Amino acid sequence: MRRDMKRIFHPVGQGAFYSEEFCKEGGKVDFRIVYDCGTKTGKGKVAPVQVVGSAFNDDGVPIDILFISHFDGDHVSMIDELRKHHFVKRVVLPLLPVEESAVLQAYYNGVGNDAGFRLLSNPTGFFGSETAVFRVEQAGDEPIRPLANGNELTEGFPADADVVIARPDGGWVNDQRGKIVNMPSVARIFVPRHSWCYIPYNYKYMDRHNALVDKLNERKDIDRTRLGDASYVSSIHTELKEVYASLQKVKIGKTACGEINENSMVVYAGPPSARREHGGWSVTILDTCEINCWRDDRPACVYSGDSDFRKVKIHNVYGFVWGNVGVVQIPHHGSDGSFSAEFLDESNCSYVCPISAGRHNQHRHPSPNVLKDILVRHSFPLIVDERACSRLIQRVWEL
Repeated sequence: MRRDMKRIFHPVGQGAFYSEEFCKEGGKVDFRIVYDCGTKTGKGKVAPVQVVGSAFNDDGVPIDILFISHFDGDHVSMIDELRKHHFVKRVVLPLLPVEESAVLQAYYNGVGNDAGFRLLSNPTGFFGSETAVFRVEQAGDEPIRPLANGNELTEGFPADADVVIARPDGGWVNDQRGKIVNMPSVARIFVPRHSWCYIPYNYKYMDRHNALVDKLNERKDIDRTRLGDASYVSSIHTELKEVYASLQKVKIGKTACGEINENSMVVYAGPPSARREHGGWSVTILDTCEINCWRDDRPACVYSGDSDFRKVKIHNVYGFVWGNVGVVQIPHHGSDGSFSAEFLDESNCSYVCPISAGRHNQHRHPSPNVLKDILVRHSFPLIVDERACSRLIQRVWEL
């Protein structure tokens, strides 16, 4: 089968909604993923909801995998709308330590982030018994390596398998509907029919976690051993919100501890093998502009959510397949406090760098410093806001 894929950065403003879909000859969608689906833009208005409702023009065709970077409202608020139009077969989301999950449930409940609260407290209840839920375990910054069984090119997989999940140690992760299955970071999610894979990575922010544990231990009215009990967490939501608020005043060295809701799962989307081992690809940008700014054999994208590039060294983590990457979604709407240009400095290549941000957002994202850092390194920041004309579409096909 000739591979033909369309990647879209949808115009939802201060949020995130990205998709990839592979088509058969004739244009019929054969496989589709979504990374995040939410926004803060247009609250009380219909524009972003209409974007989700009309994103694919084929109601009833399922979402094969929904990746959720983290649980903030601007990344999950429109998942319910997405599910009105498309059944979700699989969900892949970050596994949080029980302390972080409990505090975030209380915080989201207090600020009215119903989707975030439900996804954390009961993901199988949120999606229903026909959806498989995978939680990605946290990991350090060790680089990914070839699989232990040496099988990176999906050889030997069942011919009818649409998804095969391989553990880094060479084992397999079972696809179970209505169940929650934990899987390690940098497991390979293969799409055998299209020689493509997705590699999720959930960075372990130890400093933040330790600061949270210290704050919880200071509270005599909170029993940490019971934070896995949903009813107990609900009964102490006021106390947990106070812990969350106190954490914002903590500094680690000279740097503010930051918000634990900013921890995000990063996902590599691209060929499963190193660049020298796969065939040629062609990449074209449609709609927004035509830019010849990378080699034709760099079709992969790294989706970063709201991760912190000062700590998450994506070029090291994905070093084995980094030569495939031509697109990097800039994290946290282009916030200066979440950006490092190190991944640009480590390569002689140019990158397309989409940034999702509302036109008139209160945070003034994206930061001019981030835009400058990208431009002076001969790469291309492309801002996707709430205007339809800002939508970014890539066409990727195998030569």
